[in-house]
Amino acid sequence: MRARWFYDCCWAYSRLPLGLEVSIQHLHLSAALIKDIVPYLLTFFYLRHEVGTRTGIFLAAAPLATCFAGALAYGITSGHPDIANWRLLFLVEGIPTILLAPVIFFFLPDSPHTARFLDEDEKRIATARGVRQTGHAERVGSIDLKEVAKTLLDPKPWLTAMMYFSCNVSRSHGV
Repeated sequence: MRARWFYDCCWAYSRLPLGLEVSIQHLHLSAALIKDIVPYLLTFFYLRHEVGTRTGIFLAAAPLATCFAGALAYGITSGHPDIANWRLLFLVEGIPTILLAPVIFFFLPDSPHTARFLDEDEKRIATARGVRQTGHAERVGSIDLKEVAKTLLDPKPWLTAMMYFSCNVSRSHGV
């Protein structure tokens, strides 16, 4: 019964004049937030020379996922559903994103100290690795506004941001 209620709400929402556009924008926003925050979160757990490889692996996964997107869309829309194929595709691909957004928000750790999946010894090791890079234990997993200002004045992060932006544009993901 609950599934039918949820389906009816989604159907009614998509029938509103701006409902579909607002739904698509919510979907883009939730996908964009996780896509852009992952390289930042990696800096809390890996040393500077390790982050580039992990970010590269993460960026390489998007075109790989795009390879399967067409086949997935064809498989979802090839049947004879009661609703339009594009609505079914939107629901099947959008609902997991919407459901996982709060889970990720509440369970993704901010630092090694708040990681539930690490035991105390692993937290100590992760903190020691961060101290080795930053020099201070209180800076691990936190933001210093003076450092942010220094970063904004340095051209290297801007070049990195332009490279990341170019990857997003070349994959035709929303900007």
